[in-house]
Amino acid sequence: MPDITFVNGIRASRRDNAPEWALLKQTIDRDKFIAWLQEQPEDVIHIETLRSKSTGKLYAKLDEDEREFQARIRKEELGKAKAAVTEAQEIPEDDIPF
Repeated sequence: MPDITFVNGIRASRRDNAPEWALLKQTIDRDKFIAWLQEQPEDVIHIETLRSKSTGKLYAKLDEDEREFQARIRKEELGKAKAAVTEAQEIPEDDIPF
């Protein structure tokens, strides 16, 4: 199991007697959260709220899978763009004026 990067400054909770439509409550410690955000290398940050298997408590963690997915998509799209430019720059011999 990969290391978990907890989101510093966000605490998730849910009361046992909360109505079904009240999914969870999140409390943000602004100073801790801003400091944590400034440490993150990406402009868009994906956060998951999960339930601990051992304690049953909710917690917020960085969604590393989404970050890796977005990085892979960017790399693939960049590769496609480079290939398109390279193909466009190739000129058939019979199109070259003498």
